[in-house]
Amino acid sequence: MIIKSKLILTISSRALFNLSESHEKFLKSKKEFEKYQTENEDVVLEKGNAFEFIRKLLDLNNTKSFITGKEIDAVEVILISQNSMQTGKQIIKSIKHYGLGIERFVFTCGDNPAEYLINDDIKTHLYIGHNRDVVDFAIENGIPAALIMSKPIKTSEKEIRLAFDGDAVLFSDESEKVFQSQGLEGFIKNEELKAKTPLEDGPLKPLFMAIGDLRNHFPDIIKIGLVTARSGAGITRVIYSFDHWGMHPDHASFLGGISKRYFLKAFQTDLFFDDHPTHCRAAKDFVATCHIPNGIANNNKKLREH
Repeated sequence: MIIKSKLILTISSRALFNLSESHEKFLKSKKEFEKYQTENEDVVLEKGNAFEFIRKLLDLNNTKSFITGKEIDAVEVILISQNSMQTGKQIIKSIKHYGLGIERFVFTCGDNPAEYLINDDIKTHLYIGHNRDVVDFAIENGIPAALIMSKPIKTSEKEIRLAFDGDAVLFSDESEKVFQSQGLEGFIKNEELKAKTPLEDGPLKPLFMAIGDLRNHFPDIIKIGLVTARSGAGITRVIYSFDHWGMHPDHASFLGGISKRYFLKAFQTDLFFDDHPTHCRAAKDFVATCHIPNGIANNNKKLREH
């Protein structure tokens, strides 16, 4: 069965597996890297930062839908690697070893992987990468993308829980720009004036909508959370925006400046998405965290340093 929005993710090999040792050799010498890869092609790679999240998503393909009572074609993951076909043998063999249902591969032989995502035949809902420049390029070209920052924290085997920041992630950074330029008073005035005007789309809206559609099929497995610094006058517009989309999160925390990390931990988050580097750094030791380098918060070089 083809569902309304089959979830399509693309992922870098460095996000899926721990390739730190081979990457160091790649940076030093292409010849040394190729020699290392050939000598180690039968060595199973260690799991990387996004491995467990990807595994849990792919397991949905072997799970009966609440709607149909049958297994559905729910998730596809495409691996995109800067390796060549020859040096990518270890990656393919490791995927087979772990039983991951990944069937499509793109080996770019050093080219920018994000350039291959500008493709109407893929239409990825999210690219998960380990290289800031590649993720920046993807975001700038309208591709939903995230920079994974931390190893996964042990979460439920029975559920998949995603948590999203609002402004500059699910929504545009329109309101954040008002806050930065006019302060809290200007922000409140703007939000009250536009309380029933939906916020413009942010880079991860396609992921949110696709995950929400999957949630209809797996309501006991997929949970979606909103964890935002908004509060008070900033809440109404968010609610109307979700009403406009026809899709709502299961949980919502409007924290007004309180640290997000404890709420994320309580939500047992599998993956958290935030645009603000300082929020990501605060959360990454509590939950697996992805930085979305989008919006005004990433224009400040000091803020964007990891």
